[in-house]
Amino acid sequence: MSDNTRADTARLLGWERNTITQKLKEPGLE
Repeated sequence: MSDNTRADTARLLGWERNTITQKLKEPGLE
């Protein structure tokens, strides 16, 4: 696995986690 692929994967995982956290914090979202 190349460094670029690892960096892209980490960025995607971080983005997904941030999105999930935002959805949990926002009221009215189920």
